[in-house]
Amino acid sequence: MRTRPSSILSAGTSTLTLTASSTATTGTATVNVTGLSSNLSNSTTISVTVNATPSYTISTSPNSLAIAQGASGATTITVSPQNGFNGNVTLSASGLPSGVTASFNPSSTASTSALTLTASSSAASGTASVTITAVAGGLMSTTTVALTVTVAPAPLPSVWLDEDIGAVGVAGSASYANGTFNVAGAGQGTFLSTADGFHFVYQPLSGDGSIVAPGGKSPG
Repeated sequence: MRTRPSSILSAGTSTLTLTASSTATTGTATVNVTGLSSNLSNSTTISVTVNATPSYTISTSPNSLAIAQGASGATTITVSPQNGFNGNVTLSASGLPSGVTASFNPSSTASTSALTLTASSSAASGTASVTITAVAGGLMSTTTVALTVTVAPAPLPSVWLDEDIGAVGVAGSASYANGTFNVAGAGQGTFLSTADGFHFVYQPLSGDGSIVAPGGKSPG
């Protein structure tokens, strides 16, 4: 508390300035102001209310993404105002893996923004913590998104095709790498239902042909 001037000759005025620190107790209090002159004194009171500083926090949903090389994923950034904050925040992203870019829509918001993370076909694979920063004037808030970039599956060799058969429920897929076919599929197969349901890889064949399978001795 400071008065200027702190002493008044006869009649006059003085300006009282009350300054609240960043850790001042919030709420309402009564401040007593006393004037002294020789053996005379007089006092008055001032009701002072200290309010919390307007601020905000940000959050992401979902807070983790897994994307393959050459693909993208999205999460929603939500701004939560506190203590009467009502401004826009400007968003940015840092800690992105090599080959991954971030795009906000919109990049400045008072409510929500859609963040899209896009991995190039040569993006570094692995897991990284991407930091999302929101700035409004001298206020700043951060949150993180756990990002996992996976290696894009290699396509099938040109002579091979893959296909779902029957009611599989979830579409299957197939890839080829290092001499191995990886086939993922749903459905009940060929043993649990009278209708086939599975995913398979095949080579088209025109005309006559034969299939040779290596033989083996059954155990037992």
